Amino acid sequence: MDTRDAIWWRYSAPRLAPEVSWFPASRCRRSRLGDVATVLQSYAALPLGTPVVKPSDVDARTGSIIAQRGDVQEGLRLGHGASEGDILVPKSGERPAVLFDQRHAALAFSSGFLLVRPINVEPSLLWALLSCESGIRARSAAMVSARQPLLTASVLAALELPLPERELGAATCSAVWLGVSPPAVAIAADARSTWALCDLRGARSWGQTTASSGSEVRLSSFADVRIGRGKAEAAFAVQGAGRVPLLDAGLVRMKRSPIPKWIGADDGELASELTVVVTRHEPFRVMHAPQGHAIASDLLRIDLRDHSHNDASALVEFLSLPEGQRRLRTHASGVTVAHLSVAALKTLALPVEWRDARPASKRLAEQLEEILSAML
Repeated sequence: MDTRDAIWWRYSAPRLAPEVSWFPASRCRRSRLGDVATVLQSYAALPLGTPVVKPSDVDARTGSIIAQRGDVQEGLRLGHGASEGDILVPKSGERPAVLFDQRHAALAFSSGFLLVRPINVEPSLLWALLSCESGIRARSAAMVSARQPLLTASVLAALELPLPERELGAATCSAVWLGVSPPAVAIAADARSTWALCDLRGARSWGQTTASSGSEVRLSSFADVRIGRGKAEAAFAVQGAGRVPLLDAGLVRMKRSPIPKWIGADDGELASELTVVVTRHEPFRVMHAPQGHAIASDLLRIDLRDHSHNDASALVEFLSLPEGQRRLRTHASGVTVAHLSVAALKTLALPVEWRDARPASKRLAEQLEEILSAML
């Protein structure tokens, strides 16, 4: 390249499109997303107190969302950047996309989403393709920057998808909505405070607790609760001999991109298939810990006793529901930022039917993958 007479120039390294294996899709053609939809990232000012959805508020398993009232200043909402039929794609993480409809009319979506506006394709079909296992893998592989992987509008527009002809696409849309239920939409309840007076002058120790009826069971009766032992300050940025991956609150919340951390195998007790973790500070996020990971000290770990893998998943499901979140907030303490202690979490009362609060099912991404594989 001869730049001797150039006033200004810039070197651009070639970027290869990631190879992602989709389902067979024998009756489809490969098309760029930008050829069938417009990808936008233009945001408008939000009124104070608007319930806002961040990527971390989208449930990775079910696609359900719980909007939070916060101080987000810019975003997308109905009539102000977003329209019914648009698709909101998280810029980071591996969570399903959101198909915008009337249920989201009172909500806003933060700048952590890219907006995809379908042009020559059914919105529900495009949502299913971007939210199935193959679609999530393709989005993840396309994220740029090794330090903070993010999905940009140009990269998302260049993503290749398997698209069927119009008739088959319509049949696939019907199969999608027959096979999966629309993800739930909710707004987190505002924090409330209840005051009571009691005489503690003769008490050696005290703490807040809740009444438990005969139809409830305390968490400590079937699980061990303690703080994670892994120290983030002792973590390494690269994998090495004798090191194990570290799971911390940032990864559970997905508020920042998953930068891998590793610690010595002797520096933290590893998670088993019956380990559930809860963030210590509000908003409380719950996750089924990956087996073999060390648990960081900014997480509370719950190890079920004499239970199955499905029970651990069911506990995550219940504590992620609005009722489970309400119970966690009731046991939290703190003035500026509410937090959970080991002692408080041990006294958490759960309904005896907590395993059946939400029947165990396949992840939304897995359900969509099976439907698309069968149809296309």
